[in-house]
Amino acid sequence: MKMTCGNVVDSLIDYAKDFILEYRNSNVPQDVIDAIVVDYVNYFAAMKCCADLAMYTEDLRAGEKRGYDCIDKSLILPSHNYWRDKYAESGIIKSVNRNSHMNKCGGKAKCSEREAIKIVNAFIDFYMKDAYMQAK
Repeated sequence: MKMTCGNVVDSLIDYAKDFILEYRNSNVPQDVIDAIVVDYVNYFAAMKCCADLAMYTEDLRAGEKRGYDCIDKSLILPSHNYWRDKYAESGIIKSVNRNSHMNKCGGKAKCSEREAIKIVNAFIDFYMKDAYMQAK
């Protein structure tokens, strides 16, 4: 199966839905975690795939999974690393607050950039976990 940007985005959305149900960070409220994950997925899709997802945090808690788990994630990791760094440089919390219409933070998300980067890294690790296991 040829891997398309659409497959990658569908896969990211599926994993984001699972991630927000499992991931907890005692330093960051859940609505901010949800907002960071949605903002990162929207950012990655826009930058890597030229797709405007316009995904909202409530989209992560609704709807069926898209079912694209058969892609070769090892090909995507370099893109994640590159776009994660660019996203972090731009200011994650600034981006979350700028996109407040897509989350429940109302433009008042509070979280250190260090914690925000931890959340993005945890999401990428969660997304890549199958590929890491296959590489061992």
